[in-house]
Amino acid sequence: HFDLFSSSTSNANANAKGDMTMREVEAFQKADLLTRVVSTLSHCWSDVCVEFSSRDVQGDDKLRELVRSQEKTNKERNKDSGDGTVTIIGGGFGGGPSQMPHCAPTYAAVLALSIVAGIGLADNSSGKVRNDESEISTNKINQNNRNPYREAGELALNLLSEKRLPLYAFFLSLRERQGTHDDEEDERIAFRMHHDGEIDVRASYCILAPCKLLGLIDETAPTSSEKKINHAKGDTSSIISSNPLLAP
Repeated sequence: HFDLFSSSTSNANANAKGDMTMREVEAFQKADLLTRVVSTLSHCWSDVCVEFSSRDVQGDDKLRELVRSQEKTNKERNKDSGDGTVTIIGGGFGGGPSQMPHCAPTYAAVLALSIVAGIGLADNSSGKVRNDESEISTNKINQNNRNPYREAGELALNLLSEKRLPLYAFFLSLRERQGTHDDEEDERIAFRMHHDGEIDVRASYCILAPCKLLGLIDETAPTSSEKKINHAKGDTSSIISSNPLLAP
């Protein structure tokens, strides 16, 4: 894939190699490799249509935000079908271009992009990631000289930001309820590796790890005691809306 998708960096700076020291050449090659990694992973993304009930969409801030963001480009798809369901464009990463979304390559892609973003946007002096827009726009040439991987880092961060909510919708569509629906304590949540795929512990890990990195897990979900109180009152809305990935 590195040969298929050429980077703009390599074309723009090919003639400059002759004026570089060996250390600068090595840094340029590494930067070019990181840019190609991001480009390759962007071509491994695949959209997929997923359906949710209107109630689930209204009770989930992230799904509502995704529907609003897609209203203009996918107006015919992202609307209530009349039977209480809403179709949303989600997606994930496959093992290669045009392959179906799968939790395993999605897990690997999100972690790889996170690493590239961390390398590219880190302040060399402190090791901390810089994401302030004013810093990015101010004296950008000098910043790139100090950190040759910054372009790759920005590309990786932009890709993660763009795919964050579609990933959430895809992950949510892989949820499976197991156990008896009458007894909340006996009901458990599992995940499939892909649509119509197997259910195992890999899926839970491959979903929860990227969700943690992308800030998709609500850390303020109600405790088990709060769930019992809400359930006793007949109020399950807080359970559903607070953390849809994990809540029964």
